[in-house]
Amino acid sequence: MKLQKVVDDIYLSDLSEKIRVLAPDEAASYLFEGAGLVLLAGYPDIAYQAFTSLLTGELKISEESSFADPLKSILPSLCYAMGISCPAIFSNKEMSKIEIEQQISKEYSKQKKLIKANRWFYLAIQSSDWHKDFLHAITNLTINANSVNADKYILKWWEFCDELTYTLKLMSQLPPLMKRISEGVLRDEIKVSETQAQEFLKSISNRTYDPQQFGFIPTVEDWNVFLKKWNAEVFENLDEDYLESYGRYYPEVLESKQCLKKGATEAEILELEKNLQAKLPLGYRNFLLSSNGFILLNYYLELYGTDQINWLIELDRNLAEGYDENEEDISDEEYFQYGEHQNCGLYREKYLKTALQISSTEDCFIYLLNPVIVDNRNEWEAWDVGSKYPGAYRYRSFWDMMQATYKRTFADY
Repeated sequence: MKLQKVVDDIYLSDLSEKIRVLAPDEAASYLFEGAGLVLLAGYPDIAYQAFTSLLTGELKISEESSFADPLKSILPSLCYAMGISCPAIFSNKEMSKIEIEQQISKEYSKQKKLIKANRWFYLAIQSSDWHKDFLHAITNLTINANSVNADKYILKWWEFCDELTYTLKLMSQLPPLMKRISEGVLRDEIKVSETQAQEFLKSISNRTYDPQQFGFIPTVEDWNVFLKKWNAEVFENLDEDYLESYGRYYPEVLESKQCLKKGATEAEILELEKNLQAKLPLGYRNFLLSSNGFILLNYYLELYGTDQINWLIELDRNLAEGYDENEEDISDEEYFQYGEHQNCGLYREKYLKTALQISSTEDCFIYLLNPVIVDNRNEWEAWDVGSKYPGAYRYRSFWDMMQATYKRTFADY
């Protein structure tokens, strides 16, 4: 999860609104992000309440979530800094203040040995004139809590932080660092006020999500706007190092600067549905009406048009049937986790046999639609499958998958 370095009213309000209206599994991702930012801004009490909301209640995540392990590290360390006992965290039992201190001391000793062995501290530090003092400052348990010298190095370290989960994990391993950050050393950098943090916390209890109102389906116009924006971003941010390669794979696309294609006709879609003997979900039909295929240039991947879409078992029988039929099934609680914190290793391979292939295959990367899992809008579940994952990242719909792909593609621009 990319770390938002400066958080203004708009950003935190946007997180709060998403927590308020989105489905629990998706809202949990934004809750984790917001809780982390509130902690980094120096409001440990509020962060504690937000983090523990992921353990109980409507926004509870499963132990299979990718956020489970970070929580197991962050909460004990945060409780240690606050001087309170730590609640049970999934399969980890509740710990008293003495038990937390014993665990923190044990883990801290291990971490100091690692730091001594690796002075670079796993960071891409660009110069060596300050890191020794920094390591001493934040690993010395006798550090003066108000040490201006220590804060200087913490602020320098902050410049190199770019991933939220890793940053929080590092804090949890270094009690002095957690202590100073909890006391607000980064508050002026992140620019979150206590009032903003309290308002964020309220969004957890003020949720208005209603599964019955979960009904957005992208129209042709929605796709037109989104795909044109995507197309413009592609050519505004082309990596020059790959221009020759792009030209070799997609010369016409590069020359015309057009990833879009002419929209399919209703007759073409009806013919496809006749061949598939299935009615396509409306959101995906509208995509084809907007653009009958789309080139994901930087992925070297093509979203198929109506003349290429087919069942996976017809296009790649080895992949469709290459699973262990005796493999133990996973529970619905484990399976129906969407959003950034899902464990992509937990999916049902048996669904590959009935999946619809909607893209080309590049280095085992492929997009699929799953007609077995259909939501209340009659939208099919969408899968992003590839060797880059230990399984499949799943989305409620094709629209959701494309939104996530777009965000991932242009996150650094």
